[in-house]
Amino acid sequence: MGGSGHVSGAPWGDFTMWVIGLMSGTSLDGCDVALVDIQGWGTRLQAQLLDAATWSLPESLRARIAALYRTGLASVAEVAGLDVALGEHWADLVLRFLSERGLRPEQIDLIGVAGQTVWHQPCGPEAFTFQLGEPAVIAARTGITTVGEFRVGDVARQGQGAPLVPYVDWLCWGRSGESMAMQNFGGIGNVTCLSADGDPAKVLAFDTGPGCMVIDALVEDFSGGAQRWDDGGLLAKAGRVQDELLSVWLAADDYLRQPLPKSTGRERYGAAFVERLKHQAEGMGVWGVDLIATATAYTAACVADQYRRFLPAGQFPRTVWVSGGGARNPALLDSLVKVLPECRVCVSDELGINADHKEAFAFAILAYQAVHGQINQLPHVTGASHSAVLGQIVPGNNWGRGVLAGVVAGTAQLLTEASNPVSSGLDRLNTRSAVQVMHSQDYDVLRAIDTATEAIAAVIDDTVARLRDGGRLIYVGAGTSGRLGVLDASECYPTFSVPQWQVQGIVAGGDRALRHAIEGAEDDASAGAADVNALTVGLHDIVVGISANGHAQYVWGALAAARAAEAATVLLTCNQPHATPFVPDHVLVLPVGPEIVAGSTRLKAGSATKMVLNMITTLTMVQLGKVYDNLMVDVQCSNQKLRQRARRLVAQLTREDDSSSQRLLDTAGGSVKRAVVMHQQGVDAVTADRLLTQSGGHLRPWMQSI
Repeated sequence: MGGSGHVSGAPWGDFTMWVIGLMSGTSLDGCDVALVDIQGWGTRLQAQLLDAATWSLPESLRARIAALYRTGLASVAEVAGLDVALGEHWADLVLRFLSERGLRPEQIDLIGVAGQTVWHQPCGPEAFTFQLGEPAVIAARTGITTVGEFRVGDVARQGQGAPLVPYVDWLCWGRSGESMAMQNFGGIGNVTCLSADGDPAKVLAFDTGPGCMVIDALVEDFSGGAQRWDDGGLLAKAGRVQDELLSVWLAADDYLRQPLPKSTGRERYGAAFVERLKHQAEGMGVWGVDLIATATAYTAACVADQYRRFLPAGQFPRTVWVSGGGARNPALLDSLVKVLPECRVCVSDELGINADHKEAFAFAILAYQAVHGQINQLPHVTGASHSAVLGQIVPGNNWGRGVLAGVVAGTAQLLTEASNPVSSGLDRLNTRSAVQVMHSQDYDVLRAIDTATEAIAAVIDDTVARLRDGGRLIYVGAGTSGRLGVLDASECYPTFSVPQWQVQGIVAGGDRALRHAIEGAEDDASAGAADVNALTVGLHDIVVGISANGHAQYVWGALAAARAAEAATVLLTCNQPHATPFVPDHVLVLPVGPEIVAGSTRLKAGSATKMVLNMITTLTMVQLGKVYDNLMVDVQCSNQKLRQRARRLVAQLTREDDSSSQRLLDTAGGSVKRAVVMHQQGVDAVTADRLLTQSGGHLRPWMQSI
């Protein structure tokens, strides 16, 4: 086995990461540790389960967690202490796992931990999900960067916080060409239904009801604590399913009738629920192995009920792949075959993923995607308001030298070039669905800009200062980026009466590139430098290089020339820059994520760029006195529409009628601000200009109450 950051045979020569996934489910039957080799980028990554192990939960920890489940009550000190204790335990397991295999912690890049869910309440005014097992403790004890708290990020976006594994199910098996269900039986049952066409928008996933939780509780009760699960399904096989009791249970379970999206946990199917089932069974004369057999049939019947209730006819699975502890219960598998006769029921081992470790494998992938800034959820599955990168990253000793370096190396395949899982199968969608997919991604533009508002404000302040000193704002870009810069610059003259020399746009390939693609122009750094030098930029100028991917050589050549001339430099990009020739004075990063058509940065990247350019020029002009209140008072009267607007502005600000306003505007030579100052202050045009110069072009000091 290799070490951290070793080069793999991935499609683009990316670094391989070795990631450990930790999973401890609501069944409390143990902790799974999975070592996963992951390489690649975005939706085209490749993952292989290298090794895995399961250890039982120490009785002391199990008893403390079970007590929380039973009552839902504990002191703050007990909950916090248990959080740390679980973190310590999982860190010990990781170190033991590595030691037994002759591996060192330094060879592991990352840990992804699902956390021990103790209460799950994703609905209501104070929705939450609560997991124990502090990631910071795991990172500190192992020295390995750890990612945890995946579910809370989804709940914070109005999602259910579960199930999260469906993203990995689709990523790894969703494009097989076959309609299938990935049915997991942990403490709770959950399913991912994948369509034959591989469309992620068609993925349906939800908790199907109880998994092994109810069966295990009844087995433990029946055996007086000697058994915690039905080993080999022998107890269920020794009993007989009581159909009447089964029907009563199914009719009383209101979770089955809840609409999607939905998820559940021990707070519904825990000890109180099991006591109700036992009470109903006793009333009907059912106990012992018959009760366990009926509970096993009930678990399978819930699955079938949910499939038939929620899955479209055209998406009913041909194969049900079973994983989790329930995959090792032949009685449960037999029950599933009986209630789903139209499906082939198989254990996921046959699919190439060990049924005992599939969820630990999944959380390793979720952690890998998180540190790469990749969306790692399917929001329509959980009901989240929008897609997001889930997981809180706790840097370990290997963060700077290992993980971060690996991420930087891996991101040679830039985020704007990556494949977007939301638009997979775009060519197969009807027009309405395609429009909805494309529009859903527009929200990423606003969120990206929201992360950069402080940096944008700093650029605006710098621009204002330089233009006040007689300097210029110069946009430089190639392709779409360059055209957007030219567009924004060209609109400043008619909108704000700015001299055309003061705000300029340069596009690689010259003006012909505004209408035609000039191939190779963006790769010519010397042309960028020459174009900037031709403008004789200097100390009072600010040059904004626009490059969606952050690596256009034309832009870097232009910025280098501007820097050498002591002009201020700005990089506006939609990728986190790395390995750049130098660091500009300002860097604006707009992380819009992958486009719906991979690499087509005229889409989200273009929209975000145009919005930020609007902010820079508009708010600069506001501070330079080109706007009074929210009115365009420095409009250039260059056409009929703008002449009419100017007259309306004068009328609005002076409260004169249209005829008087037009005469005033004519006397002022078409200048709205001059006309208003003449009227408000009772002065001639020359004096009005002197007053405006005195106020730095601002109209407000000369407005009287009218």
